[in-house]
Amino acid sequence: MTQKVCLAVFALLISFNTMAQENLNKYKYILVPKQYEFQKNPDSYQINSLHKFLFDKAGFETLFTDEEYPADLVEERCMALTSKVTSNPSMFKTRFTVELYDCYNKLVYKSPLGTSKIKEYKKAYNETLRRAMAELIEKGHTYDPGASATSEVTAKETPEKAAETAAVITASKIVPAEKVTEEVQEVAQEEVAPVAEKETVAVKEVAVQEAKEVASETTKEVSKVAVPAVAVVAVSTEKKEVAKVAEVKTPSIEGTYNIDMWGLCKVVKKGDGYAVIGGDEDFEFATISPTSNPSMFMLKKTGFKQVQLLELDAEGTIRIDTANGFKTYKKEN
Repeated sequence: MTQKVCLAVFALLISFNTMAQENLNKYKYILVPKQYEFQKNPDSYQINSLHKFLFDKAGFETLFTDEEYPADLVEERCMALTSKVTSNPSMFKTRFTVELYDCYNKLVYKSPLGTSKIKEYKKAYNETLRRAMAELIEKGHTYDPGASATSEVTAKETPEKAAETAAVITASKIVPAEKVTEEVQEVAQEEVAPVAEKETVAVKEVAVQEAKEVASETTKEVSKVAVPAVAVVAVSTEKKEVAKVAEVKTPSIEGTYNIDMWGLCKVVKKGDGYAVIGGDEDFEFATISPTSNPSMFMLKKTGFKQVQLLELDAEGTIRIDTANGFKTYKKEN
């Protein structure tokens, strides 16, 4: 009986390890801070540089958190995991655990404990970190774009966006008359229906009749038919409604925040972006630039060349990507 239980536990552990590895394959990048909590100085004893090297060796594309991000990572922050090394030394051993957190600061991987009895710090840290990373290096990493780690909001919006795009293309695309099939006529009628229901029965009948005439007209005549125009109006109306919903769900970044490094600050509109103003003399601590994602921004501190990722959630809370991980600041007003 004991042997069967042991075999079952062993099989379960193998299954968990396989699932964890498949989960990591969803992520393309690893972000390594220049300084962990137990370090007094950035990259002391070359721990951070070694960690970046070991992630590269495991098959990840690795960046320091203060590096310029690639375009695809700027567009989708959830493609990356952020590393963290936890030190829990004992009297005679140096002990490290490597943890990986996703864009929501959720733990997705924790390594086995790496240990070393070497007394010299640099050699002990080197050996301990390599042992903690041994499992990831042995298994290797292969990025799977088909299982990309997108946010839940993006995943929910993608089908709607795809349907909306398809409707716009169907309504506005002009094709030769000989290529207009019965299927096109049916699509045209479906596009007209939402608008026609809001109008009179007579308008609906005229629109459907014009849709049927598309198949027999020339390319020039097709471009003048009222049905595609009506369909475009319908899609345009839908897009405006979607835009209104998005506007409600995505609050403005403008407001007052208590940012620990600067105190009570205001984020105000400045040109195409925003400025972080604070202090007795309204000093401009940083500028914020928007991206193609309405909830993603790039933060640039005054006097610094590097930029940091800034995220805005539905409640108006901002998260700034720092060397020690994300820091969260709630809107005061």
